Amino acid sequence: MMHKKVLAQLNKCYSIAPLHYMNEDYFLVASEKNDPCLLFDLDGNIIANIWDGPGGTMSMAQIPDSNGIFLATQKFYSPDDSIYSEIDIVYPTELFKWQTKKLCHLPFVHRFGILKTPHENYLVACTIKSSHTFMGDFSTGGKIYAAPLPKEIQNLKEPFRFDVIKDELYRNHGFYIMHEADGDFVITCSDEGVFKVEPPKENGGPWNIKQLIAEPTSDAALCDLNNDGKYELITLSPFHGNKLKVYELDNNGVYRLKYEHLQNMPFLHAIWADKIDNRPCVVIGYREGEQELFKLMFNEDKNYTCEIIDKHCGPANAYIYHHKGKDIIVSANREIDEVTIYTTD
Repeated sequence: MMHKKVLAQLNKCYSIAPLHYMNEDYFLVASEKNDPCLLFDLDGNIIANIWDGPGGTMSMAQIPDSNGIFLATQKFYSPDDSIYSEIDIVYPTELFKWQTKKLCHLPFVHRFGILKTPHENYLVACTIKSSHTFMGDFSTGGKIYAAPLPKEIQNLKEPFRFDVIKDELYRNHGFYIMHEADGDFVITCSDEGVFKVEPPKENGGPWNIKQLIAEPTSDAALCDLNNDGKYELITLSPFHGNKLKVYELDNNGVYRLKYEHLQNMPFLHAIWADKIDNRPCVVIGYREGEQELFKLMFNEDKNYTCEIIDKHCGPANAYIYHHKGKDIIVSANREIDEVTIYTTD
């Protein structure tokens, strides 16, 4: 049983990210339209309005080891209204007040994140496409960009420049970072499938990009749901699609389809992996039809199973955190314009 609490009304709320500031933990929620970004404490109270606009925020990520400095995409209002998209630096200027300045203009930038390694931090960004000539045009592929993250990025004077590490990725949408003891990596999703992207092992070294599956995929996460010591690959497919699938890693290191959920779930979008009640789970949401938020788990009968958390909420993204002995899901319920938390008993 999870208890629901609506924290705020936020038009087309979309992006969620944790933020560490003044020795306390918070979380951010931002709109995909020309609307605010809000800062909440872990009890769910609104602490600050980070900005009123321009919004269009698909991703946010804190600069590692910083005091409340983070990066955010802005001006991505839809795949067809994102030619002016940019990545911005957002930094505090006084207590609970932030200022925004542009890091770089990157048309069609949708998702990004920061990968930590023992020798360097890297900014990785994905564009959903590269150009278009009409509404709904996905005839050009997106790209994966990467660059070392400068120190004191808020004081950067020279133009920030990326390298393209992979291109020709159509509907380049999904982006999920994994934190490992020896360094982070990210999985990305597009019509070409799911790719594991690993940063260089040393400064100036090559990026390692490996295709995990070739099936067109919108979003994905990795989680050891069945506690066998290997990550399962959980996918939402195709682009903004209706199929939930679980792939297991075989003895040859190949992902094989193990489970496909029978229910039609139109516009699958939200996905986040963690533990709830000390059990591995993946929280998933879809934005059309019944617009459910639910948990995917592996049960005692050794089967994958889904448990509904909420209906008619239409989540765009979800995030799990742990606070005061409780497991808490924060969901950007985009289709009803509500920022909501769901808390365990």
